[in-house]
Amino acid sequence: MRDTAAPDSDSPTVQMFNRQNWIIVGPDFRNAWLGAEETDIVDAVEFARQLPNANPERVAIFGGSNGGRLSLMAAIMAPRSVGCVVAGSPFMTNPVLFFEGDPTQPPWSTASARARAWMSAARQRLRPIVSRSAEASSLSRQDFLRAHSVEENAERIQARVLLLTSRADEQVPHEFVQGLIDRLRVAGNPAEVLTVDQSLHGFYWGRDGDFGARAGRGERTAGQLEEEALVRDRALTFLNQCLEG
Repeated sequence: MRDTAAPDSDSPTVQMFNRQNWIIVGPDFRNAWLGAEETDIVDAVEFARQLPNANPERVAIFGGSNGGRLSLMAAIMAPRSVGCVVAGSPFMTNPVLFFEGDPTQPPWSTASARARAWMSAARQRLRPIVSRSAEASSLSRQDFLRAHSVEENAERIQARVLLLTSRADEQVPHEFVQGLIDRLRVAGNPAEVLTVDQSLHGFYWGRDGDFGARAGRGERTAGQLEEEALVRDRALTFLNQCLEG
């Protein structure tokens, strides 16, 4: 991920960020689900706040998928350091629902068949990894999952939040983010939400290529490209208001 913030990034979103008068840091993190990956992002935020010419009072995080979840967790873990978060299709914001949710009940049952298949495979793959992390903690499995749940800890988020979701996302369906939207509203920190209809997972980066959710899907449609441009414009407006306002 060290090239994520590079000026020659193939992401139009990153290119847009690099045209702003901002310090851009693209952190990497350990492959440690519900563990060290979370503290790695917080450490990256604290590192960035101490860079020369940085304003430590104006920090924003932009992340997508698991990066979106980690961005929100950083706002929970370091509420005084993070001023705003843009999270694109944040993955597994409710680990209890993800690992123990009943597929015959909403939101599992209301997601598309392709989404249910992808998420079922993902939770089977991740379940033993997360179980080992839970066993190494001093918490029960249920308490461990709740401790690492963005949704369960939404009231601790003080940062302004913009959530980017898509009804066509098969890896993080909009229905699986709705619980977080509701919890933030109840907590008195309602998120701004932009939901598009046609774009697949990763749309917030706008990258070309036959990989990830786009593998085998062909070229993006005019409607998808329009949605990506809309998302970039909304994210830039949000961040300008948050960082410059």
